Amino acid sequence: MFPVPCCAGRYPLGRLLCLTLVCLAASCGACGGGNAPAPAPPPGEVPLFQADRAFADLQRQVEFGPRLPGSAGHQAQLDWMKATQAPLASQVVEQTFNAATPFGGPFTFSNLIAVFAGRSAQPVTMLGAHWDTRPEADEDPDPARRSQPVPGANDGASGVAILLELGRLFRESPPPHTVYLVFFDAEDSGKAGSGMLDMGFCLGSNYLAQHWPEGLARPDRVVIVDLVGGQSKHNPRVPVRTDLGGNDVFDLRVEGGSLAQAPQLVNEI
Repeated sequence: MFPVPCCAGRYPLGRLLCLTLVCLAASCGACGGGNAPAPAPPPGEVPLFQADRAFADLQRQVEFGPRLPGSAGHQAQLDWMKATQAPLASQVVEQTFNAATPFGGPFTFSNLIAVFAGRSAQPVTMLGAHWDTRPEADEDPDPARRSQPVPGANDGASGVAILLELGRLFRESPPPHTVYLVFFDAEDSGKAGSGMLDMGFCLGSNYLAQHWPEGLARPDRVVIVDLVGGQSKHNPRVPVRTDLGGNDVFDLRVEGGSLAQAPQLVNEI
């Protein structure tokens, strides 16, 4: 259903797709929105995920250019996401914070939380994706391109596109329980060897965990969606790390840490 990477997968040797259960802490936020949920669908009717709409959302993000901190593309994407979620969600919370990264700063970042009221308030499921992109393509197989910013079609835009399409479906057909769609900022500006916490990765999710918005129930389960755009076809252009068991096929595998920490959720998905 939703293949997902945890923060640990962002470290130097590549990103592991996984499922994670996250415990969040407490304390602040700013709110907007206020749409009432749509009526429940007829029994047995399952809304259809529109892949073409989701792919159009992915293309739109790439058209903004790289969404690295402080860039015009970063601001354009934030404005666009807020505009798309405001008419859909029951409530939209923008959590703004300032932070430095291994690439400089401090920069202004924004986590965005879109709340979709379900037919029942509990349990609360949080689906998340990061919307920022890496400032440097430091793992590009071509050394000449390693200082260039990453376009982020897969690493960032694919997860966001899925969440945006789910938001449309939740508006049309409320989920059984409350769902938060969380768009994390400042997740992908880390650098190998940095002395910062988590090498400077996952700043947005760490901030949300330490500053949970007041008035929002904390989620009971969390699924993070990232790097999910691809086809299971051989692609000879993909550099293969055979020492890590890699191949040139787009594989979505269960990550061991998630299975150990949240086996019930992993098995459910």
